[in-house]
Amino acid sequence: MGESEQWEVDWDLPLYLFEARIKHICEDAKQKGKVIPLPIVIKGGATMLNYITLLISRVKCGSCTKCCSTNPYGNPIETMNQEAKILVQKYGPNNFIQYDDVLQIKVPCGFLDSSGRCSIYEDRPLVCVLYPFQYGAGDEDGNGLLAMASDCPEAQRIVLEIYMYRWYLRKQFIRNGTKIP
Repeated sequence: MGESEQWEVDWDLPLYLFEARIKHICEDAKQKGKVIPLPIVIKGGATMLNYITLLISRVKCGSCTKCCSTNPYGNPIETMNQEAKILVQKYGPNNFIQYDDVLQIKVPCGFLDSSGRCSIYEDRPLVCVLYPFQYGAGDEDGNGLLAMASDCPEAQRIVLEIYMYRWYLRKQFIRNGTKIP
């Protein structure tokens, strides 16, 4: 999974064409291994945390476990040093590998139980908590954008939902005389 591309979004398209365009962007990003940018500029700090909190609450993972069993990036799952130390202390070192100064979780994740569910769900690393949200997207003005992993079925659902609500809200504001960029 890499950086995003710049896809053109025409907010003035009729609903059915707009929806088709967003579905095309999702599929194109998936085929190219790119993240899908959301129309949400991030500035960091509390505002970014608020956006991510609101959006992460929309993620309703099923039994896919694709992110845990194949890792979309194709490499071990990187952890932060402090959380890795806590996990090793609590669960042992067997599911980790050392890469430079960073402990990484082997893929497929050794913390999946026999039914494919996360056995350390309450203690899972931040990277797992935040998935499918990603970095690597920006707009033409150089702003960072929130982005989603393109190969996650739940992320694709959320992307479509966000763009469709944004399209609808934009139309409502314009109809009521508010100029929207």
